[in-house]
Amino acid sequence: MRVFVFVILLLCNQAKAQDSWTEEEKRVLDRFGLRQDDPRGVIFWPSGDDCAFESHNDMRSALESFFTASMKKDLTEYCVSQLPEKMVGMPMDIHRVVLIYLTE
Repeated sequence: MRVFVFVILLLCNQAKAQDSWTEEEKRVLDRFGLRQDDPRGVIFWPSGDDCAFESHNDMRSALESFFTASMKKDLTEYCVSQLPEKMVGMPMDIHRVVLIYLTE
C-alpha cells in the first residue's frame, strides 16, 4: 500500500513539474528539438590541461553542444572556461540546463 501511495505521489509531482515550464523555456526545447521529459543530464567541470572531456570557452557553446549532440548519452560532461563555482560537478537535468541557457 505504501509503495502504491508513493508511486501516485511521484506521478502527481511529475505532472506538476511538466506544467511549470514557461513559454520561453518551451521555445528553447522546440528550437533544439528537445522534450520536457528528456532523461539526459550534464555535468560541467572547469577547463584545464587535465580536462578529460570536450572543452568550451563559454557556457553557451557547451549548452548548445549538449542540445545538438548527434550521439546523445544519459550523462554528458564538459569542461568550460570561466565556470561559476556553484556549477562545478553539479549534475543538471534538462530543465535546469534550459534555465541556464536562457540566462547566458
